[in-house]
Amino acid sequence: MDKALLTGRTRLEDKISIVRTRVLDIALAWVSKLLARQVRTDFRPRDDDAFSGLDALSTPTCAAVCEFLGKVHRLCASALDGPKNQIRFFTDLASGVRSLLFEHFRKFQINLAGGLMVSKDITRYLELLKSWPLSPGFVQGLEVLVEIGTLFVIGPEALKERLRGGGGSALAGVDKADLRPYLLRREDVGTVSVQAVLSAL
Repeated sequence: MDKALLTGRTRLEDKISIVRTRVLDIALAWVSKLLARQVRTDFRPRDDDAFSGLDALSTPTCAAVCEFLGKVHRLCASALDGPKNQIRFFTDLASGVRSLLFEHFRKFQINLAGGLMVSKDITRYLELLKSWPLSPGFVQGLEVLVEIGTLFVIGPEALKERLRGGGGSALAGVDKADLRPYLLRREDVGTVSVQAVLSAL
């Protein structure tokens, strides 16, 4: 191949790589900004609001994030050529979104009704991400998010079993120290039974 042509191709590939990285960075920065708008009472509703809020399919923040990511997917899918490029790009984007969500759910005190809303939000996020072309190994790794949602809604005995990896839980291979911040956000964290679970980690 002609040296000048090869050099031109390399430069073009470098520019494409820079654009790809910028798109990922901007998309994830916007998701982070949308997540920052989450209302604290979404996951800790008062008793009189608890069951009325459960009729919603997701919180407004989750709906806004999913709407934005849906637009990103449509635009980028039409711009990216070839399935390999799409899988690589959307796996990177989904990985960044997953990291933001792991961090997001550590920030809120969550009661039982709020835990159900967390689970609903996570279900909606995962439905969206799994609709993208992703590498198969990454799709399996998304199941840990489902388990994070479960940590807020199950009782202490079931919690103990889940943390041991019982019932084929996706938490089996997760470092238990990484789960501690989520357990500390449970509203019943001060009870003897939850404290016993924490001390066993």
